[in-house]
Amino acid sequence: MTEVILSNTGYRKGDKSPSVWILTKDNIYFYNSYSDVNKKNPLSTINIKSITSNNIKQETSNKFLLQINESTRTTGLYGDYKTLSYWLQAINFVIQDLVQNRQELEFLLSSQIEAPLQSKISPSQSKKETPSLMKSTSVSRKPPPSSISEQQHKEVQSSSHIVSNGNKQLLLDKCPTENLNQKAMRQTVCLEFMENTLGKKIKMSELKEGNLFVELFEKLSQSKLQINPNAIEIVDKIHNIGTIIANTVKLCKVSILIDPMDIVRGNETEIIKFIMLLFESFILNKVKVQKSEGMEGLMMWVNALLDGSGIEVEDFSSTFRDGRAFAYIISKRRPDLLDPKYLSNSSSINYSFVAKALNKCRCKIIPEEVYMDDADESSVIMILTSMMICLG
Repeated sequence: MTEVILSNTGYRKGDKSPSVWILTKDNIYFYNSYSDVNKKNPLSTINIKSITSNNIKQETSNKFLLQINESTRTTGLYGDYKTLSYWLQAINFVIQDLVQNRQELEFLLSSQIEAPLQSKISPSQSKKETPSLMKSTSVSRKPPPSSISEQQHKEVQSSSHIVSNGNKQLLLDKCPTENLNQKAMRQTVCLEFMENTLGKKIKMSELKEGNLFVELFEKLSQSKLQINPNAIEIVDKIHNIGTIIANTVKLCKVSILIDPMDIVRGNETEIIKFIMLLFESFILNKVKVQKSEGMEGLMMWVNALLDGSGIEVEDFSSTFRDGRAFAYIISKRRPDLLDPKYLSNSSSINYSFVAKALNKCRCKIIPEEVYMDDADESSVIMILTSMMICLG
């Protein structure tokens, strides 16, 4: 059996005893018990390609039926609305291969699986929204499959246009990495930011699970998400990442083009990009110097502190290679952390002085000398932003 996407125990219509439902990318299997999985033949199988339509039907006030229609038969699955709705979404996710179609994925995230922040929604509001959700989950198709109607497709295009025009475009991920050293620096800086924010060591391989991104979002936003933070199944992990993206867009008014499946698959480039975008959304964009915000505010802060140092700020990479710019900023803002004598008549400075000073004020990110000869621009921006916050 291929990788399990979703599983559940429940009743099929016509059965007197519950069965185990297993969803994979090719089939839906039904077994007597979990112990039978991969050991015995299934009670029955639904081939994903044979599904012609599916919908949720309410039979009583608290009894719902998920109908999965094939050309020759219909299978009914009983359960609560939330469980069946989740199964319907997962089945349609597989049918349409929504991961490969970004417009359909965006529609799914924005209209179906986005979990609102607890502080933004009340139980009474949730109940009122249920009928409209039920209405939107009915899906019919003819080959080639399409789970989104023409009208819905237009709405997706329209909403995408509004998002891209109305929300702030993020910049950190646009900084190019030209070699392996810059990529290594970017990864180190991003992991260090996450480790210091969450207060624990993190391995790159752990990030694809999604739970660390849930923790990071909740820490940065000071909000609690209504999701399962310890997701095991693929669809839950995709759901969690999609929820983080949707709520970041909503809270920070930014545009984020990240495919949740890239994160779940362990695409390191996209994972690092995601960390940078969260940093920019919740930290860099909150920087304010006089009337300037974000990147402009940071540049104004840097220029003000380097005024009179003889260091010209040409960019966020070459200017900071020798360590003098970092040291001048620290000594100007906090002379108690870095003795100015280390700066006199010196063309460069030992990075250990910089690191020691920033550690004292608990800076989230510490520059490492090993990377600074060929500094990554986005990493330097993240370091300077962290310095600005800790130095005041």
